[in-house]
Formats: sequence, C-alpha cells, structure tokens
Amino acid sequence: MSYAVVWEEGNGPVFAGRLELRDGRLDLIGTALGSGPTRRTLHFSELGPVWVERRRTLRLVGRPTLVAEVAAGPRLRISSLDGAGALHELAELLHASAAA
Repeated sequence: MSYAVVWEEGNGPVFAGRLELRDGRLDLIGTALGSGPTRRTLHFSELGPVWVERRRTLRLVGRPTLVAEVAAGPRLRISSLDGAGALHELAELLHASAAA
C-alpha cells in the first residue's frame, strides 16, 4: 500500500514523496528542498501513540497531520496528498499496527 505524502521529523526539513506500508514497517521515500533522495524506515514496534492533528498551528503544509511518537527519535508528522480520507485510513492502520 502506498500514499503520496509530505513528512517532517522533529523540526527538520519537510520531505515530499511517498509512504509505503510493508510487512511490519513503513518506508518514507522522497526528497526535501536542497537535498537528494532519502529513505527512512520505521518498524511498527518503534511507533508509540498515533493521532490526527487538526489545529491550524500544528498542521504540516496547511493540511491535517498525522502525528506519531517514535520510541528512539523525534516525533514524526505526516500529511497525505491523497486527501483526508487517506490520512484517516493511514492513522487507523498505524494505530492498529503499533498496538499489535
């Protein structure tokens, strides 16, 4: 399963690309302004609480944003370019996977 997304870790650069869900992990693949291609892999076991943030001041590129706590790293924020329905679907999948 693949989603068109933008994402940010902590206060780092905003990346644009895709999120792919695979067996037990998610892969973020994309680029940020002024940088080359990057790939970030997170195993579901590394994820803590996951929620959708709707407050304007906490949105990523003006869109509702999925927020995930990461056990050994900065908070991950993801916004779907496929629409709000895809964001909620992704939030449910990650929440269920992190709880398993």
